[in-house]
Amino acid sequence: RGLVDTVGLFISDETGEADENGSKTALSSPGRRALRQLETAGVVRPIGVPLRLDASGAVVPECCAMGKNFATKRRAGGDGGARGRGGAAQWAAQWWAAATDAAEVIEETFDGDQKFASAVQHSTESPVVGVYARGSVARGEARAGVSDVDLVTVCWGHDTADGVRAMARLKHRLRTRLNRTGGLARPNEGRGGTKPRNGNEDEASPNEGTPADRSGENSGEDSGEDSWLARWGHLATKADVRVVTVPPPPHPAGVALAAAIAGEPLARQPPDAVESLAQCLGAETMFVLAVECAPISGPDLPALLPAAARVPPPARCLETLNADVVDALADGGERALTWALKRCVRAAFERERARAVGTASSGDVTKDVTKDVTGDVTNGVIGGVYTRDLYHCAGLASDARPELGEDLAAALCAGTHGPRAVWGALWYACGAALCVRLRDAIAYDDAGVGPR
Repeated sequence: RGLVDTVGLFISDETGEADENGSKTALSSPGRRALRQLETAGVVRPIGVPLRLDASGAVVPECCAMGKNFATKRRAGGDGGARGRGGAAQWAAQWWAAATDAAEVIEETFDGDQKFASAVQHSTESPVVGVYARGSVARGEARAGVSDVDLVTVCWGHDTADGVRAMARLKHRLRTRLNRTGGLARPNEGRGGTKPRNGNEDEASPNEGTPADRSGENSGEDSGEDSWLARWGHLATKADVRVVTVPPPPHPAGVALAAAIAGEPLARQPPDAVESLAQCLGAETMFVLAVECAPISGPDLPALLPAAARVPPPARCLETLNADVVDALADGGERALTWALKRCVRAAFERERARAVGTASSGDVTKDVTKDVTGDVTNGVIGGVYTRDLYHCAGLASDARPELGEDLAAALCAGTHGPRAVWGALWYACGAALCVRLRDAIAYDDAGVGPR
């Protein structure tokens, strides 16, 4: 909040003219004012601040999870222990212990499958290359009862039919061991529930998952004693794990990763090797590892990745926004509608950021946005930051397009608390109308580019 609040539209009234004395006063957009009213009422709240970008468009190192400030908060509490704060500020150590426990469960699950481990056997004893905390836990900003424990697991794996089936089996077993409590799978909600959320969890399609996952089948590991959530449910709402695989050597991607583990950073390896690894991991995963992750076990991949990995990936929500909204409305469920509303909020930020980067000069984009109080405020701020936080996405997009401000604020509330909590019995009608209205305003812009 502090990053954006110092940047306002410096006008004295709705006409944008200076006052009688020639001075200018700050006036935020209607959407920004609506968000602040909701925050004051305790309905929504931001988590962290947007990430600043450098001249090349990459996230600056101090804003990454491995930055000095976040490392101190992660290890010693919310204020680094400097002021001796107790309470919530000192929960960081427990969050890191919970993430470490989840990493041990992940390693046990993959190491315990002898068939999978032998198929991808390499110079490392375990098929797991490393486990990395992501998001609020990595930044030391997780909040009890609100935040998830988000993890990224990198392991060796073959992209064959047998390898894909083995990985699907292990993922299901892993979800069972992590999020099952009392013999019943913990529902993967939060998109449609009434509990406040930070809105930063991975966006997955509401219908994703295998038939075994949706039917509640399990691998026989449904005892609460073996469940990570049974041990850490007082702290975290659930554990989310993203598993990415890299083919072992002699595949070029495996050779590049093995060389990085041995101590040769990817920045010093041949471009072809780095490109091969990037194609296997994907631009989004490379960005997540470089910017949002802190190592729990395994090599320090965030430090080994090249600076180009810190460049935000292309728009993820904007390109498929139309199809996502159509699918969600056809599904008709509250969870699907909540997911679509989140996609709309993030797509609005992606649209305005792409427009700002395309129209602003390099000087505008790379300004220090905490001091940018002159000139084209929209280009200077939204073009120089990157965020996935729903609060900041809604605020920055509404600054750029004030006419969407109140719709974005409503979508933020519904995406955080669920449409039923916001609109009651009319949740589907109101939520569907809002989705369509935002979709049309975002995807069909004045450039004449329509959605897919």
